[in-house]
Amino acid sequence: MSSDPTLGYFESLHVDALGVVRLEWVGGLRITGDIAEQAMAAVDELNGPARRPMIVMGSAPTTRAAREVFGRECSVTRIAMVGRSAVDRTIANFSLFVDPPAVPTRFFTDEAAALDWLLDDRARG
Repeated sequence: MSSDPTLGYFESLHVDALGVVRLEWVGGLRITGDIAEQAMAAVDELNGPARRPMIVMGSAPTTRAAREVFGRECSVTRIAMVGRSAVDRTIANFSLFVDPPAVPTRFFTDEAAALDWLLDDRARG
């Protein structure tokens, strides 16, 4: 049995063949400051010295403390959040407005559009 506390929060966390960090939250999760700290530490550990774009699949309500954590500098260059509904979009846009992240971040309902946006930045940079 693994002692990694983040395993209960993610369906998956890995770097895909395109060089994009993929994080998928488990369903029904409420992201607290502690969960956000653990998630970002896991992403930074996964990236090592590299800086990569990240796609976040699934949406979850976040506490103010979590939004503050997500607003800090980290090893990602851009974040695309992918949700399914207008409610997901509303929650995401509220969070982005109240606590702006440290890197460009957008919400999408289409994974292909999210990846296009993430990779377009890398092509220009």
